[in-house]
Amino acid sequence: GMYILEGILGLPVFAKGGGLMYLFGPTGGYIIGFLVASYVCGLLSEYGVSKSFLKTLFVMIIGNLLIYLFGIMGLLPYTNFNFSKAVMLGVTPFVLGDILKIFILAFILPTGWKLIK
Repeated sequence: GMYILEGILGLPVFAKGGGLMYLFGPTGGYIIGFLVASYVCGLLSEYGVSKSFLKTLFVMIIGNLLIYLFGIMGLLPYTNFNFSKAVMLGVTPFVLGDILKIFILAFILPTGWKLIK
């Protein structure tokens, strides 16, 4: 929530600056998706779902899918509501990097939980 508030107030925390209009631009859906995904992933983690590799993998995939979903919804008006084009522009370029990050985190996070305990 703080990230979005900072951006709305004009701090340059979004990809190309800050201000309320960024929530209504082509990347606005991703910004909202970050908020939703962080809430859902945090909630799942509170219930101990991120204590193993497979469970962490599951949580991170859910988080990414939420970000993609909101991102696509935000892109649709800019692609004449062409779903395929929105996916090609807003998901496809990021999938490989996101998969790599998800697997790295799925290996690291359970180890971090063990070190804390």
